Amino acid sequence: MNSCKFPHWPGYLASLLVLSTTLLWLSSALASEPAAVADTSAFTSGTLSLLNFFIENATLAGDRLIVLPTAIGELPSDVSLFIDRLSANGFSLQPTLLQAAIWLSIGALVEHLFRRVANQFRIGSKASHFGTILIRSILDLAGILIFAIIGGWSLLMSTKSDPVAQTIIFIYLTALLSTRLIAMLLRIPLAPYVPELRVVDLDDNKAHYLYRDIVSIAALAFFFTASLLLLKNGGLREGALLIFALSSRALVAIMVIAACFRNKTSIASILGKDPTGRLRSAAWRSFATVWHWFAIIYVSMSWFVTTILLLLGHPEAGLDAIFTIIVLMGLIVVCLVIDDWAAHADNRDRDRLIEAPDSQPPSAFGTQNSFPQFFSTLGQTVATLVAIFIIIRLWSGPWNGFYDPRATRFALALVQFIATLMIAYVLWHLVVISSNRILLRAASPRDEASGLKAVQRDRIATLLPFIRSVMLVTIATIATLIGLSSIGVNVVPLLAGAGVIGLAFGMGSQALVKDIVSGVFFLIDDAFRVGEMIDVGVVKGTVERAGVRSLQIRHYLGALHTVPFGEIHTIANHSRQWIAAELEFRIPIDTDMDLIKESFSALSDRLLSDAEHGQRFLAPINYCGVVKIEENTMIIRLIYECLPGEQYTLRHVVQDNVRKMLRSIGVPFAVREFRMLGSPDGK
Repeated sequence: MNSCKFPHWPGYLASLLVLSTTLLWLSSALASEPAAVADTSAFTSGTLSLLNFFIENATLAGDRLIVLPTAIGELPSDVSLFIDRLSANGFSLQPTLLQAAIWLSIGALVEHLFRRVANQFRIGSKASHFGTILIRSILDLAGILIFAIIGGWSLLMSTKSDPVAQTIIFIYLTALLSTRLIAMLLRIPLAPYVPELRVVDLDDNKAHYLYRDIVSIAALAFFFTASLLLLKNGGLREGALLIFALSSRALVAIMVIAACFRNKTSIASILGKDPTGRLRSAAWRSFATVWHWFAIIYVSMSWFVTTILLLLGHPEAGLDAIFTIIVLMGLIVVCLVIDDWAAHADNRDRDRLIEAPDSQPPSAFGTQNSFPQFFSTLGQTVATLVAIFIIIRLWSGPWNGFYDPRATRFALALVQFIATLMIAYVLWHLVVISSNRILLRAASPRDEASGLKAVQRDRIATLLPFIRSVMLVTIATIATLIGLSSIGVNVVPLLAGAGVIGLAFGMGSQALVKDIVSGVFFLIDDAFRVGEMIDVGVVKGTVERAGVRSLQIRHYLGALHTVPFGEIHTIANHSRQWIAAELEFRIPIDTDMDLIKESFSALSDRLLSDAEHGQRFLAPINYCGVVKIEENTMIIRLIYECLPGEQYTLRHVVQDNVRKMLRSIGVPFAVREFRMLGSPDGK
């Protein structure tokens, strides 16, 4: 049995549903405000306030941009004043640097000794590839913690008497540890110094360049962020602070763009192939060819938007940009991990199917019947939505100049509507994939040795398509009603109207109702199953499909008949338990019947003991004797019992053996004779 292939009409239906329900919501919103035509002042005032907001902020950003050249000329004096202010608070740079060098060197030395001991442990470890990577990551994290405790914490405690120095050390130490954590996480997939543990499919040079560029950019970004925070808390004037922020962000943006071009092929290889060298989906391969342009466009737009926000007095925009990049990189990593997991799970299932005897071919379990692929798509979609939500939350702070209650209500309704569609999508595909996999397993010939399992298989193949259709219609109906209700459409009139329409439709289509009800009871009574041979009066053949209102029967000559259930009065099933077939032979009327009876008895014993065909007979062949006499001919009859479907093969076997038996005992088949009587004169 081949699995049912569902077209993409659910996606088109969902898109049409979104469009139609949105239009319905808008129309109901307009209808609920009858004075909307007359009350245009609210719309006009809202539009004017929006324009005033952009004009005022554009003017403010332009004014601050104009005064930047003046601030650049005053930058040396501002920095000198900042240093003098720190010195006035008791801060001394040389002793602080000396203490930092001593304690951080001690921390680095202790970490180095720990890593030497840890390397001995790694050499002696016999863990798997994944276990080795996990052990190395844990030991790397332990080394960073040792450095932070021995070097960093001790350094902070040694400068406890100088709050300014302690604050400076804490800020830059945080930036240093953050950079080291980023480097540790990068060493897991790239493994620039241990090629045998590398997860991604890159050579040594590409892995080194990619690792070095990302760590360098991260270190520079954390350093500039820490410096900006320190300068802001230290009281540096706004003009100098803005110059430092804009110049540092421009430098980081240039480095990111240069790194995108330099590592274009490396990232494309990671996106296009998994660690085993398997090509990913067409979408991933297409994205791998243009990823650097997306990255460059994002970096340019991020720099432009952040520059405007900094000019408008929102210094948190720099951190928002950094966190956004981290979120996007995390999203790509999560999606790649989910994709690799799905591919690994599919390969494992295919290997299991190949090892199983007489199982369905691996190609039968395509992506549409694959739970891993479905959960991979679902997981990547959810991860994308979560990333979008986080990015919106990050950037909502600088752009929180407006709050519209109607927009908020619309957003909440839209979120509820999208959640309803997602739940319906999940349930829909779970039903489709589960039913297809059950149908494929039911079609597997490996269970035919067990009669009970064969019966269960046929019954599943008959009932499951009907149950699946009912479940899918139920899911679509409930999702539509909930979705309409979530966007403010009153579904009570719809239900009432549907009830009236359904009543009228039922009264006008009694034949259709009769077909559906009759089919349900035929399926409940187990009157037939897919693959069985039945006779419904109008046609005889093999059942190929049981639909909601009709039955499809394949005639032995190839014609496919569709018979409504309401027109079936009697079903003769020729495929249950056993079947009896009869054969008739014509022999001369003067044949010795005792000899014929003994010969047929011996023939029955010989056929039952036959190595090839004996097990197909369920009982000894029944010799019925003479059933009819015609002039000079006797008609004798044989009846044999066998499994359904075997009667046609055994008919040829029995006929051939009867012919040989009659020839051996000298009994010919009777030949019809025609006698013509005439007068002697030929008239």
